[in-house]
Amino acid sequence: PRLGLSFPIAERAAFRFGYGHYYQFPDFFKVYQGLNADYERYPRPNPRISVGAIARGDLKEERTVNYEAGVQAKLNEEVSLDVVGFYRKFSNLIGTTLVEDASGLQFESFDNINFATVKGLEISLKKRFSNNFSSFFNYTYSQTLVSSSYLFLRPQTISRTFAADWDQPHIFNANLSFYFPDNKWGFDVSGSLQSGFPYTANNFEPNEERAPYIHQLDLNLYKEFDFAGMNQRLFVRVFNLPNRKNIWWVYADSGKPGVDANPATSDDYTNNPAMWGPGRRIEIGLSIAN
Repeated sequence: PRLGLSFPIAERAAFRFGYGHYYQFPDFFKVYQGLNADYERYPRPNPRISVGAIARGDLKEERTVNYEAGVQAKLNEEVSLDVVGFYRKFSNLIGTTLVEDASGLQFESFDNINFATVKGLEISLKKRFSNNFSSFFNYTYSQTLVSSSYLFLRPQTISRTFAADWDQPHIFNANLSFYFPDNKWGFDVSGSLQSGFPYTANNFEPNEERAPYIHQLDLNLYKEFDFAGMNQRLFVRVFNLPNRKNIWWVYADSGKPGVDANPATSDDYTNNPAMWGPGRRIEIGLSIAN
């Protein structure tokens, strides 16, 4: 069931509210996987591989309750503002639990034991194209708390939540677009600033620490011209213009990428390139349209 309302609160402003319940059936592998497994030979499947838990056929649907309220306003003929707050509650999420049969044999099984909440605020400011440029700014504050971030990782406790592995409290995006029709050329500048991803330091609460902020700045420069009755655009795109070395994840014991506090760890393992984001990338191309 869903409910949505919207009504004007001023000459150039409107309020909206949304409420809904959503259900998602479990994936089939969570219902059928491992039903014919040899429990005597493999009583404790490895929780980190794809067959790490025994499925069960009585899993419930995963449930989401969504609340949303916002205001949209037209500040002038060119600029609009949108502010929305949201809250989402997830229940019956599927996770892994340890069960014991009548003979005392223990094995891991899927169950509807996990839950999560997401709450936040999103602010968007948009200027339509005029005077040779348009712009868009967006800021989102959110908090995502889960009982477990992984399907095959049993939660430490069924009554507590922690920051999800993908939780980013602050995300800011901006775009400036310039176009000069007399000369048929233009350029776009896009930037983003995001909170780093959380991680669990040794002997601390899950995901209590956080990696550094992630920055991104991109440039798109183009020139349009007509040839053979077709509109063509020559463009140069530069991703990560300042060639910033963003850190995506770190080692838990050092809090740094490429630095493991354990001296026995080999450099081949420590210097994992996946810990950093991509460097500067330049694309040059030509697009053709009728």
